[in-house]
Amino acid sequence: MRKRMNSNWGRGIALLMAFVVTASSVCGCASSQSEQKSTTVDTAKKKETSQGLAETAAEAAAEEDTNGLMAIYDSIEPLETPTTLRYAGGVGNQLVMPLYIAWASGGLEKAGITLDFYPSPTGPLSVEALTAGEVDFAGSGIGGIAVGCATGNARMLCWLSDDSVAQKFYVKKDHPLASKEISSETGFRGTAEDWKGKEVYMPSGSTLQYVMSEGLSRIGLTLQDITPVYMNIENINTALYAKKGEIWGLWNFLCYAEELSKNYEVVMDGHSIGVNLVTAYFTNDKAWENPQTRSALEKVLEIHFATLKWMQADEDNMEQAAHMMTEWCEAEGTAVSYEENLAYLKETYYYSLDENMDYFSNKVTNDNGEMVKALDMLMGIMDFYIEQGNYTEENRQNMISNQENLFIKDGLQSLGRK
Repeated sequence: MRKRMNSNWGRGIALLMAFVVTASSVCGCASSQSEQKSTTVDTAKKKETSQGLAETAAEAAAEEDTNGLMAIYDSIEPLETPTTLRYAGGVGNQLVMPLYIAWASGGLEKAGITLDFYPSPTGPLSVEALTAGEVDFAGSGIGGIAVGCATGNARMLCWLSDDSVAQKFYVKKDHPLASKEISSETGFRGTAEDWKGKEVYMPSGSTLQYVMSEGLSRIGLTLQDITPVYMNIENINTALYAKKGEIWGLWNFLCYAEELSKNYEVVMDGHSIGVNLVTAYFTNDKAWENPQTRSALEKVLEIHFATLKWMQADEDNMEQAAHMMTEWCEAEGTAVSYEENLAYLKETYYYSLDENMDYFSNKVTNDNGEMVKALDMLMGIMDFYIEQGNYTEENRQNMISNQENLFIKDGLQSLGRK
């Protein structure tokens, strides 16, 4: 049987409920330097716990290990000095599932790591927590990555996953666009004439708006050529099922509801048009320059990739991961079915260790100059954010000149020495 963890992840689950947010908040948020200054949680509030929820989460994670998960952690050499790491991030989302699995199964504890979890409803707020010294590392989607890189307050440890696969636009199956073929040139349905004037529901300044903007540009259109209706993702989801509107943008687990596949058709998605919407683990200078904390962060990377390998080894393992994700969501108060979580996890593209080594070590030359591949992958979304007025060209140039400090390859390289 798995051993119950002595960790604060359970208290984070209880605290996050107060924000009334879902996993979609982390990866789909808008990004701006003018983000309201606020740390993740007040220190006093962090100490408030809901023991019932913590117990439920721990007990749900303590199922019998039927798929050899603990054998992974048996082979990982523990830290010489047990270490507590403070982590900021959202609850119940796919990007940090390897970390959650390692916590819930006992892998982190076996390696000598106690995880102190600080819930954060958005990536930019995770960067604020890093800047304030509240946490040692964080997990976030593109919003937090952009803030961290533009301000220079975060150092990227690795890419986790690509969120573009779960950025989708839908129409009813009887809509004219639904019958159009997916173009091999654009990656989505319809021509410029098909899209002109169409009513599209999406959050303003979001990754969904970025995907729509990029898609339209491939057929010679801009956002001014359609009729955008800007609202938050929860209201869009409600409007879709009420059949109010014409084209709806959804993200993350909302894209995997059974009702969608029955009555709606995807007309555009981020993955098919080839945008990069990376998620990441990142840290700060203070944590990375502390030898004990750095060793623990390197151990987290080792555990992450080992757990990811286990998740993707076979169907049974992925199903076990989906069950754990569902239990996590239930403990947090987010009603997401096992079937939806399984579909989400199976479609998520996770970056491998080899890919990360390539992205963080090698450089390319583009219109903005020479840069490490990991930074090159951010240029498309930075173009969009600059166009929206969230950032400036000066911010981009600062990122390029500071890239050696922003993207840490040493942590990834340490895994090759083990």
